[in-house]
Amino acid sequence: MEKTRSLANLIQSARAFQESRVLLTALELDVFSTVGEGGATAADVAQRLGTEPRATEMLLNALVALGALLKRDTIFRCTASRRRWGLRGQACCTRFICGTRGPLSPNA
Repeated sequence: MEKTRSLANLIQSARAFQESRVLLTALELDVFSTVGEGGATAADVAQRLGTEPRATEMLLNALVALGALLKRDTIFRCTASRRRWGLRGQACCTRFICGTRGPLSPNA
């Protein structure tokens, strides 16, 4: 028997990929450390990362939509859970992707 998926299920799969790509890009660029505890504007983050300001702002706003960052006026801040995770740098990104012992591992 042929397996079929509903349109809603296909859209959900596409969104899951988009959401994971946003999070992985943020981890690869070390966005969370760059935003820091005190927060930063999109322009500040772009300057620190050496990225294009408009694209950086779009990424930061996507992270807000996912609940990974907070935004008040033009200032982006890390959420309490992000601070608890202590996500930093590409080493964390590798641990996150591979599921090895790291800040997001239940055994960390």
